[in-house]
Amino acid sequence: MDEPVGWIDADRYLHELKQGMYRPEWTWIAEDDGRIVGRSLWWGRQDSAHPVALDCLHVDATLPGRAEVAAGLLTAALRAFADAGAPRTPLYNLTLPVGWRDTPAAVAAVEWRCRAAVAAGLTHEVERLRLQWTADVGLPTSRGLG
Repeated sequence: MDEPVGWIDADRYLHELKQGMYRPEWTWIAEDDGRIVGRSLWWGRQDSAHPVALDCLHVDATLPGRAEVAAGLLTAALRAFADAGAPRTPLYNLTLPVGWRDTPAAVAAVEWRCRAAVAAGLTHEVERLRLQWTADVGLPTSRGLG
């Protein structure tokens, strides 16, 4: 994977598959003459009857119409989930690096995924910031209680 977006590697997939958070029926692939060219991995809690979120969307960068292939994967999965009784559309989680809007490769990676998501009906967008404290930053000075 050469794009600066979060994705699910084989070790994590297999680990969470064993726990029931990824499932075969929530794992969608696109093939071209038997070669896997795309995947959408949907995640849920161990006790979930239906997936909660799309965790990973990847399509081979050499394919023309990358967003269209991805939209096909998403549309098929969402239709299957609805037919299986899913009460709501899963979320789409896309993990991006800090300052991604200033990185052309990250902007491009988000752009085709967003086009695919919108084409499949995933139109609600929420941006969340993930903050993380690290020891090298140190602790703030106490200001007292009052």
